[in-house]
Amino acid sequence: MEILGRVNVYLDLLRNENARLSNEIFNLVRLNERILRDIEPLFLRDNDLQNKDVLFQSALATVVEAGINLEEARNIPTYRKLLEELDNIAKSKVKTPNKFNSLIKTLSGFNDYVIEELTKQRNYIFKDYSDNSFLDSGETGFDWNAYGDYLKANYKKEKQVFLSYAYEDKLYTIALFFYFQKKNIFLFVDWMNNGKEEKGIKLKYKLHSALAQSDHLLFLRTPNSELRIGGNYYIRPWCSWELGNFYDRLGSREKYYIDLYEHEKNDNMQLDGIKLLTGVRNEELEGVLV
Repeated sequence: MEILGRVNVYLDLLRNENARLSNEIFNLVRLNERILRDIEPLFLRDNDLQNKDVLFQSALATVVEAGINLEEARNIPTYRKLLEELDNIAKSKVKTPNKFNSLIKTLSGFNDYVIEELTKQRNYIFKDYSDNSFLDSGETGFDWNAYGDYLKANYKKEKQVFLSYAYEDKLYTIALFFYFQKKNIFLFVDWMNNGKEEKGIKLKYKLHSALAQSDHLLFLRTPNSELRIGGNYYIRPWCSWELGNFYDRLGSREKYYIDLYEHEKNDNMQLDGIKLLTGVRNEELEGVLV
């Protein structure tokens, strides 16, 4: 579903006057949109350009050559760290799809790092959020960075979709959250609601409750799975548990997955019976079996 590509949802978020995000998060969104603006469209499902390699290299080189003078990077203090990694990707000898996969993973890692560092400084994602229960115990505090009560008070909708994700990409999932808000749907994202929760019975109970309250489940795959790059394409165990738990209640008819990038026909048996998301209409997800 092209509309859910990163560039599209980032632009949609930047235009969203109801998104009460901090300036730092908006700056991060602008930077990601600028870097991906001329790159991501090359890999979307329906794009069959023949000179993709040249266009990719040129677009990435433009960003790298601008260096710290890139306009969208001026408000990102840690941009030099990212710039070095972008330069390494541009110089690497691997195939273009692999470079694109590395770019998405690098941006995801960088975004997660920036968001976590901001949170440690009590600079929260939402500009009007305050948390008096913030734990100062560092990595040992599992409840910090949990926005569950705030989200329910400010953004809760009658319809809820549970997002099951194969990897954590905080900035992209924030943008997806607000995309579905505009569709009058509450997208339940585990890390936004539960924060750094312990991986065990406590978390499983919370997720089971969220799944029970959800009308649909939406699965977000890894880019390398979509692009069929290296490794295996199996769904991680935690996602399998979420998919199975939801199946026990509603079967496969209300499960969907996002498919953004080019690849050959899906041969992941674990996605059998799950619909490819094609749109959202009247607060309902729409999809087709492929």
